[in-house]
Amino acid sequence: MKRILTQLLNLAEVIVESSLQEGQTLILSVSKKVKSAVCPQCGQKSEKLHQNQRYLVKDLPMGDKEVILNVNRRRFKCKKCRKT
Repeated sequence: MKRILTQLLNLAEVIVESSLQEGQTLILSVSKKVKSAVCPQCGQKSEKLHQNQRYLVKDLPMGDKEVILNVNRRRFKCKKCRKT
């Protein structure tokens, strides 16, 4: 089921971890496939996780159901320039 929902979202590098239906609302917990990020300051690849923060994003409805994405925003710390 998660694989079908991932394909329906059609977002590159994003996978659906879990889904929850509450009445007419469908909540999808999503995350990125990649476990690293590129520093916007120096361009260095970083895998050192600095912070996790979850937030909700309202997406387009699927049929008669409201869709909300529960996104994990990860921040990384760069070893080279020490910026997050």
